[in-house]
Amino acid sequence: MSELSEKALDALAPLRTYLTTTAQNDANAANHAAQTQANTLVTQAESERDRIIAEAVDEGKRTAQAAANLTSARVRREANEVVLSQREEIRQRLRATVEKTASAVHADERYPRLRTRLVARGHALLGPDAAISEIPAGGILVETRSRRLDLSLPTIATDVLDDMTAEVSQLWMR
Repeated sequence: MSELSEKALDALAPLRTYLTTTAQNDANAANHAAQTQANTLVTQAESERDRIIAEAVDEGKRTAQAAANLTSARVRREANEVVLSQREEIRQRLRATVEKTASAVHADERYPRLRTRLVARGHALLGPDAAISEIPAGGILVETRSRRLDLSLPTIATDVLDDMTAEVSQLWMR
């Protein structure tokens, strides 16, 4: 290959300058387009990232709220069970106290008159031929062939207590 003469080189200088400038401009334009595209992709990626994070936060809040609701319902249910259990315990203690107190009436000096009234009531309800049996805790059992009437003092007392449930329940509803 032969070298170009100085004159030829000088003649090609404007072409070389044009080609260099054009290549530089094309490179700058391509670089600018690439930078613009990269900026657009980064902006889109950041936007997608922010959307995903917001969606995850919302999902986390919904999940946390659902878990909190379940926990709250469980705690309320457990608290209600404790309250109901304590109310039942109070009711059972009251019932036992009423039965014990009713049985103590058996030792009272007025018991014979009460027993006479119980016998009269038993005969009025089941007839004069009904058999009368003593109950150790006080009171009587009245029986015919087909019927039986428990007029024991503990039974009468708890029946009265049961009839008074609305009033008595105020004791453990506070």
